[in-house]
Amino acid sequence: MGQLMDLHRLSLEKGGDPTTKQRDALAESQALFLTNQARSQAATERVAELVRHKRELFQDASALEEQLRLARAPADEEYERLDGRHAFLLACLKLGLLIPLLAFVAGVPTGTVASASWPSGCLPWWRPSSMSRWSCTSTSPATSSSTSPSLPAS
Repeated sequence: MGQLMDLHRLSLEKGGDPTTKQRDALAESQALFLTNQARSQAATERVAELVRHKRELFQDASALEEQLRLARAPADEEYERLDGRHAFLLACLKLGLLIPLLAFVAGVPTGTVASASWPSGCLPWWRPSSMSRWSCTSTSPATSSSTSPSLPAS
């Protein structure tokens, strides 16, 4: 646009009248320039409006995130409390199963005591009333042979 204006001014300074074609071209260029400038200004205003709207949305999102963080705090505390309770109950359950199993293997609740010092295949079957009874066979005390002592009938 500036170049066309400079050419028009130089033509007038030299004393020549611009032709109708040149005047029409200048008028068309000016109209196109003004139209493009108006579009550019409208686009710039739209961009500014969108940037403003984006900033407002970010502020709203930040406020909502803060509210969500504050609302999550009690839920997080409750979750931690329940998770700790669950871990405790799970540990109690494991111990509740493991301790009797270990006691059973060790022979404490059933009254049997096994030791590595006794001969292979020879397990003592004792009851508080008869501690000297031994069964050195691979069968149970009720089916033991007559050569080895067995438990008294209850």
